[in-house]
Amino acid sequence: MDFEAPCTCQRCGWLGTLHDSHELQTDTVQNICPHCATETVVQKLGQKGLDGLRSEYHELVTRKAWDTAERTERMAKLERFFARIDQPLCSQ
Repeated sequence: MDFEAPCTCQRCGWLGTLHDSHELQTDTVQNICPHCATETVVQKLGQKGLDGLRSEYHELVTRKAWDTAERTERMAKLERFFARIDQPLCSQ
């Protein structure tokens, strides 16, 4: 199992790696969201999911429709996540 694989919680939007969720693992097959605890199993993010997050970030940068604080918080969350998984946030 690749513990550095990126994943997300479908319930609360948490972003991290399987390693981040492994400490709460109660089942050898499932990894649990650190925020939702035993209630929610995290889902691995494939290339399509990562590209979707990159598109979301680009939209946050280019569109100013969101409240500034909310937009800034989400951008920072995405920046931390991509730094954590050691992947570029923007397409090159």
